[in-house]
Amino acid sequence: MDMSKSINFEKNWLGYTLIGLGLSTLTAFMFISLPLSHYLLAIGGGLFFILIYQRIEFGIGLLIASMLFEKPILPGEIELSLTRLLSLPVLSIALVKILTDRPKFHLAKFKDGMIILLFVWMMFSLIYAENMQMVVESLLTHLQLILTYFILKTVIVDDKQLEKVLATFVIAAMGIALLSMIPLLNNPEPLLYSEAIGSSERVTGTSYGPNQFAFGLVVLLPIALYLSLSKHKLYFIAVALFVFLILSTFSRGGILGLVIVVLLSLLHLRRSIKKSLLYGGTILVILASSFMLLNTGSKLTERIESIPKLEDVATRLELLEVAWEMGTGNPVLGVGLNNFREHSHLYGNQTHFGRDAHNGYLEVFAMLGLPGLILLIGILYSTFREINRYQKKFPDNSIANFIKIAFIGYLITAFFLSLLPQKIFWALLALTSILDKTQQSNSVED
Repeated sequence: MDMSKSINFEKNWLGYTLIGLGLSTLTAFMFISLPLSHYLLAIGGGLFFILIYQRIEFGIGLLIASMLFEKPILPGEIELSLTRLLSLPVLSIALVKILTDRPKFHLAKFKDGMIILLFVWMMFSLIYAENMQMVVESLLTHLQLILTYFILKTVIVDDKQLEKVLATFVIAAMGIALLSMIPLLNNPEPLLYSEAIGSSERVTGTSYGPNQFAFGLVVLLPIALYLSLSKHKLYFIAVALFVFLILSTFSRGGILGLVIVVLLSLLHLRRSIKKSLLYGGTILVILASSFMLLNTGSKLTERIESIPKLEDVATRLELLEVAWEMGTGNPVLGVGLNNFREHSHLYGNQTHFGRDAHNGYLEVFAMLGLPGLILLIGILYSTFREINRYQKKFPDNSIANFIKIAFIGYLITAFFLSLLPQKIFWALLALTSILDKTQQSNSVED
């Protein structure tokens, strides 16, 4: 016991020393060159660093939740989102934790190999892509996302820590979601009473658009439901809030994802008839109430009915045709990473200048060719294999099932937007790798 306390003290001492050196240097610089307000801000930041070091799960959960907050948070021309603001301190502290605690690095040979190969394949775009600047910018983004993936899956060591990450994720996301309710409370008329659907009638939240906001909430919904089942029923408040906000975005992809994750969640609860009836009935009441509140002039009904109608999604279908032709016309290399917009007007009816594919899978096929699509499929396959291994090892623990539902929900929404550049996608990959690490470490102990 004394020996373990001594080891822990040495780890903490090293961590606090590294943090202290960095903070003291920063504080000295700010004290000399900046006003008092910046100095006080540095002190607050230092305390935040220490908090994250003591509870790294809190920092990581907050970081993942911030991925819903893509709008700049500072005035002026500085495009600094909440994620970018939190990435440096949280990931820096995570690296310090890895250096001091030295957790065992779990290498998922197939999955991690596919991820590394995918990035290498992306780099080949530097040879042939038309717009090199777009390639470089996207490569830097993907490098950051992949490094974040490896850091997260290493610093979180077991499913107990993972549950704390998920709890922080949901609570922080609730706060961000409530921020998006402020404009609605101040001016509810466009959303609740307008019979048409325009930009002012759709809740965009803190993302750049309603679709991005809805897709992030689709991921959160099953995780919040898991926490309400396993931790505290108060988490069901988050479930109700997320359901209402997804409908408020009027995002067809978001609504489709909502229906699927709710159905999959209820199917998981089928073994407990009491819970299935209770939670299923409550969710249906929330859905019905939100539907009635938002369906002024049948606008929500018309939005849902337009999903299968080809004439209402003609532009999307044309873009899918553009992506398919672009991929089949360049099946080996594609047109280059992040270069879809550069070529979108050359395919299909040749009228879509500077457009996105609005389909994450065909977009990968068009930009990176068939090899890129195969590597993506390999990553997705290995992710589901990790989840299934955990479920077989711990059949009574439903955390893997609800993360699986969240992942399925997000993959469905990727039929409407990009996939690889999305931060939440890489966070979900890290969460599933933590599950796999847990089941493998338990297998070794057994």
